Amino acid sequence: MKKFCFRLLLFALLCAGIDRLFGLGFCYLQDRAHGGYFLRDNYISRTMRADLLVMGSSRAVHHYLPSILGDSLSMECYNAGQDGCGVVYGYGKLQTVFGRYYPKVLLWELTPAFDVYPSDNASYLTNLRPYYDCPGVDSVFDWVNPAERWKMLSYAYRYNSRVLNLLNDFVSHVPLTSDGYLPNPGRMNYEPEVREEPESCEVDPLKLRCLLRLMEQTRGKMRLVVAASPRYLPEGFAGRVQNPGIEYVKGLCRARGILFLDYYNDSRFVGKKQYFKDSMHLNDEGAEVFSRIVASDLHRAL
Repeated sequence: MKKFCFRLLLFALLCAGIDRLFGLGFCYLQDRAHGGYFLRDNYISRTMRADLLVMGSSRAVHHYLPSILGDSLSMECYNAGQDGCGVVYGYGKLQTVFGRYYPKVLLWELTPAFDVYPSDNASYLTNLRPYYDCPGVDSVFDWVNPAERWKMLSYAYRYNSRVLNLLNDFVSHVPLTSDGYLPNPGRMNYEPEVREEPESCEVDPLKLRCLLRLMEQTRGKMRLVVAASPRYLPEGFAGRVQNPGIEYVKGLCRARGILFLDYYNDSRFVGKKQYFKDSMHLNDEGAEVFSRIVASDLHRAL
């Protein structure tokens, strides 16, 4: 029995040692990423100190040109939006930024599917796992699933679904964009069906928790601005399609004195397919037009 226990202990120590070695190797590759997501992500969490920070999902990273916003407001601006990620990821990611500094303005692009409505919140943890040890990030994991704290004891687990991306970014030499904006080329050449918005607003408790924590954390330290950028609507639909998730968050902002910029049904974009990549995303031309509108509105409000 003693011999079996000894072997079991030795096997456990061997597994822990191998896991630690893999973790150190993955950290080495991440710290020395030459391109791609990991290079951009490292910059946001460890180096970036922009006065105006844009956050949100794909409708953030493809809709806001920091060059236009920054010039208008005389601020350095960086777009830290991330495809397919909402407030659960964004709140955690911002903890890695707030641990170093607070920007003067945080512009949050609201996407109800990622920021309000229920979904698989565990999926948003993938991009946060390499930063689990940063102060405040571990709280998000506990909120999503308390069992995550035990899984995070494995350093290899923190990278297990992203090893190929990590290796690619280590050997890649794709230059880092200076302002974080990711171009969205192309033009919508079809007439999409107008999708019905939900009739009622089912709010995800965890997403709401992150939104309220973000509002509270930024109070008195910086200016938080929440915005909803345009979606494509055919002629005659201006103002007729309301999203209950947007209206819900608009109410939260109103009660707290937070500026909300609502362009979701903006008549300046209705029927203008030349401004859109698809029904939910602006293309480069549309992003430039939209960014000038936002810059003008922010210039008056701030």
